[in-house]
Amino acid sequence: MKVLNLSEKNKVITWTPPHTASRLAWKIFDNFDFSCYDLDNRGTLLKNSYDHNHYIGLPKNHHEYKVILTCRNPYTQSTSGFNGMDYNKVQDDFSVSLENRFHQNYHLNFISHLRFRKPDYFVRVENLLEDYLKIPFIRESEFYKSGDMEKLINKNPYRDTQYYHRPILDKRLADLIYYNNIYYFDMLGYDKNSWKE
Repeated sequence: MKVLNLSEKNKVITWTPPHTASRLAWKIFDNFDFSCYDLDNRGTLLKNSYDHNHYIGLPKNHHEYKVILTCRNPYTQSTSGFNGMDYNKVQDDFSVSLENRFHQNYHLNFISHLRFRKPDYFVRVENLLEDYLKIPFIRESEFYKSGDMEKLINKNPYRDTQYYHRPILDKRLADLIYYNNIYYFDMLGYDKNSWKE
């Protein structure tokens, strides 16, 4: 079984990869009749309860739904999960992890789904409120109009996380990220050289 979050009422599926403000998205989408479904091997949906997850999948009737993808510059997305007291250990662990990451099923599955079904809406970490407001059922909601959604975004507890040492990208690591995510960069308009910023 695989897990998928969707709203039958709004006819929307959410894809929330790791390190793309997915926990915040979960809190926002919880206001819009989303449920968590198990997706069997035939693509049939079996209702569960709404829960935070990172699964990227499509039911067999996916053409009946819009798809929302939470996303982030792949360079900052790649480094966001690494933090520690010892800079050299963080750097070494990051390098090894990155070299292994792009051969894992999750990443390969994610890229293949993006190629198969381009999302209808992109919610970029760098532009959260503006991107959420491009989604009609959110823009027209009382949750947004009341100011509660904007407060939730502004009070995001993960926004101001304090880090000790974060990995630093060099050209080799940046190229590894870029060439394993070139479709993602092109689709979302992220700059190949933004790792230098």
